[in-house]
Amino acid sequence: EELFFLGRGRVISDREIQENLGKYPVYSSQTSNNGCFGEVNFYEFEGEYITWTTDGANAGKVFFRNGRFNCTNVCGTLKVKNANEIDTKYFAYLIDRFAFRHVAVVGNNKLMNNVMAQIKLYYPSSKSEQTAIATILSRVDEAIEAVQRSIAAAERLKKSLMQNLLT
Repeated sequence: EELFFLGRGRVISDREIQENLGKYPVYSSQTSNNGCFGEVNFYEFEGEYITWTTDGANAGKVFFRNGRFNCTNVCGTLKVKNANEIDTKYFAYLIDRFAFRHVAVVGNNKLMNNVMAQIKLYYPSSKSEQTAIATILSRVDEAIEAVQRSIAAAERLKKSLMQNLLT
């Protein structure tokens, strides 16, 4: 709570999404598709944020967001208080590494704002060091995503070949 403004999204139903189709993502508690639940023609958040899943099986999963977007009520938000001292992307990686430890596992898993606000983190005081670390980790993520896309393309090719060669 010393470094970020804590918030939360609002209830956005399937019906509201269908009635307002557009280009701005709606992030929810799901983790597939980068947490995107749908897309609408309005946005409620703009800029760099950290979001996390507050409820359900994926509670505690953290994402870096940048741009215009929306969040549902099962998505917490963190907005940096002082952008001159804090690299948002670095903190998304850092918080993702530790948030799961603070999830309450009783019935429906939860990581609520009041708990997130109290998480203690140790981090480099230099924003340039934070940025350098985040850049390295982002490049690794990009390489992983490229390999995953390549694997998916190879699987589609194999499926097509099997259909053609085995019939």
